[in-house]
Amino acid sequence: MFEHDPPEMVLRGGHVADGTGRAPARSDVLLSQGRVVAVEDGGSAPGAVVINAEGLVVAPGLIDVHTHADLLPFVADGEQALRTGALMQGVTTVIAGNCGFSVFPLSKGSDSAAVREHLATLFGEATAIFEDLAEYGAALALAGLESNVATLVGQGTLRAAVVGFEDRKATEAEIAEMRELTVRAFEQGALGLSTGLLYPPGSHAETDELVELARVAASWGRPYVSHIRNEMDQVAEGLAEAIDIGRQASVAVQVSHLKAGGRRNHGRLEELLGLLDEAAAEGVDVAADAYPYTRSSTVMHALLPPWVTEGGIEAMIARLADPDARQRVGKSFEEDDPGWQNFISAGSWDDVTVASAPFSRESEGRTVAQLAADRSIDPVDLVADMVVAGSGSVTVTIETLAADDVARCLASNRVMLGSDGIPTPGKPHPRWAGSFSRALSKKARDAYGLSVAEAVHKMTAWPARRFGLVDRGVVAVGAIADLVIFDSERVEDRATYQEPLLPPEGVEHVIVGGHHVVDGGVFTGGRAGRFLTASQN
Repeated sequence: MFEHDPPEMVLRGGHVADGTGRAPARSDVLLSQGRVVAVEDGGSAPGAVVINAEGLVVAPGLIDVHTHADLLPFVADGEQALRTGALMQGVTTVIAGNCGFSVFPLSKGSDSAAVREHLATLFGEATAIFEDLAEYGAALALAGLESNVATLVGQGTLRAAVVGFEDRKATEAEIAEMRELTVRAFEQGALGLSTGLLYPPGSHAETDELVELARVAASWGRPYVSHIRNEMDQVAEGLAEAIDIGRQASVAVQVSHLKAGGRRNHGRLEELLGLLDEAAAEGVDVAADAYPYTRSSTVMHALLPPWVTEGGIEAMIARLADPDARQRVGKSFEEDDPGWQNFISAGSWDDVTVASAPFSRESEGRTVAQLAADRSIDPVDLVADMVVAGSGSVTVTIETLAADDVARCLASNRVMLGSDGIPTPGKPHPRWAGSFSRALSKKARDAYGLSVAEAVHKMTAWPARRFGLVDRGVVAVGAIADLVIFDSERVEDRATYQEPLLPPEGVEHVIVGGHHVVDGGVFTGGRAGRFLTASQN
């Protein structure tokens, strides 16, 4: 956190890609009191700090619309590379609370056990939970933020707080309580409503329940942001449900990490993008985000059939300790159940790599097939053992997408960039520290058929407008001075699956709120980020 006001600053001679999609134009950019005060050639201010941007692109600070960085500010300072993984790429704002996981709210009189159980699978057993968004925001401000943080409210957390893990329809009274909590979150500035319909207890909600909550979002002008029920064999049906919710609730729909997973679904992105186009032609406000990798990442227990998680995480742990239940799990992988997103039937255990396992750091970076072979056990038993040992808090990466589909997706004018980063210690997916620099690279721009201006637009003005981030996402007089300066010919990601936090090449300077926090590609140590809300940011 900075104890002083930002200095006056001149960004001299760069090519300004202002976020709108217009071609970059050479200009100086003048900053004062944390805002842009002029965009003009020959601009100057006596005593101002001057940054030489000759030959570089000056762009708005990038916005990551899909992260799980909710608790990253509370990670120890010793994990600095993890804390700054997004910032070093020029990401000045991250949106948390995705996939139904938000670290608030609690219902009145709740003992918080079900909410803690829900969140622990993603954030670990020591997860923090907050009564409401205001309490969460205050805690973030005290912790200090490298990038700005804003958040959605998660439907999975809402259902855990009100209904728990029971797989049943919510009662009218329970839906009313979830609506009340959603209204409260929007009053306090949540940017939208998220769902994670692969994960219990959010997955237990039927469409009509989701429509009721989406109508609350619509009344506040906030989007419905959905990790759909199935991203593999039933991906079209999952996408159709999200679109139908948009139609019924008259709400803007943001489809999270759009993909067609599993080898037998490679090539289906054209079909899915067609569904988005058809919905838009019918008047549904629909868009999506995606990341530039062929590997996805999720919690390990998402690999297991849905019946394993019935009753919650504690019930799952007890179930996996039963040899008969494990045998049933093994048989499930061999059966063709269209209602289950079976990662392994569309791939193999060689495709699944452990990303984060705090109880077994030596397992991180190795595949399930390798670990099972080392221990001379069946891969299903290996997964069950790890899920039990980690109390459900184990993450994996999965080779599941086609490179051509990824390129087709990110080339679409209906798809913006979102990392889906899960910044936990260990070997997290490199998308947290690499998505934006990878997508900005010349190689990627050529593959996607995007100019520098078009790529920047997908990462700045468009997401700012979509999520109600006022005065951000553009280089314009009056805008907040969140900026990135990069070399468009040299920018490139360096993060790998074995070294997932390596900073990028070619990102020279990052400015947050007028403070110079990355200088010459080196983090200066300053924490200038703020907690942002939809009402005041």
